[in-house]
Amino acid sequence: MSNQKKQIKQLKKIKENIDNTIQIPLLVKEKNDTTIVKNKPTHLPKETKKDKVNNAILLGIIVLLLLITSYVIISRIIDSEKRPTVMAKTITKKNKKQNLNTKWITADDSMFYFDKEGNFYWYDDYTNKKDNYYDGTYTFKQGQEALKEMGYDEKEFVKTFGEKISEDNIYSLELTPVTAFIEGRDQSSTYLPEGTKWWYILIIKSEGGAIAYNKTLDIRYHLESQ
Repeated sequence: MSNQKKQIKQLKKIKENIDNTIQIPLLVKEKNDTTIVKNKPTHLPKETKKDKVNNAILLGIIVLLLLITSYVIISRIIDSEKRPTVMAKTITKKNKKQNLNTKWITADDSMFYFDKEGNFYWYDDYTNKKDNYYDGTYTFKQGQEALKEMGYDEKEFVKTFGEKISEDNIYSLELTPVTAFIEGRDQSSTYLPEGTKWWYILIIKSEGGAIAYNKTLDIRYHLESQ
């Protein structure tokens, strides 16, 4: 009986040893699994989200700076464009005084002048009015009548000369030269055969100056006021 108890006791001990032998690796594995789970950083997603927020804030700041820079540049461009506009208005206001009776200087320093009494003068050199000049009388048509005489309708005129020219600044003139004082003496009989007439067109530009055309002599002029 004691032998049996002894054997039973030994069997229990062996069983305990076997159980212990099996449980050790299982416990290690569970511990490893637990360690792996614990080592999975639960706060990593939080850091990634924080990075995204930071990146979004940084992007927002960059966009805001770009908008501010663009606004400043556009404002400066608008301001710079406004200055010439003001000057242009001032010039246009001044040029309203220009009309048929203005003294007109050509690019080569000759001068045309049509006075209010119906007399015209052409000087080869506007600084010397005592020699090399023509004078005579003139009649004129203005606006629509001038266009009609020139052979233009409104659309054709705009297409040719632009739309910034007022109709009131278009003149068609018939010049009757009387005197030709050339090289210090009157040479009218030589230079002005009887019945001489010149057809002269004057177009005053809104931005200043004028263009002219002596159709009879086929001479074009760019004019500025004296």
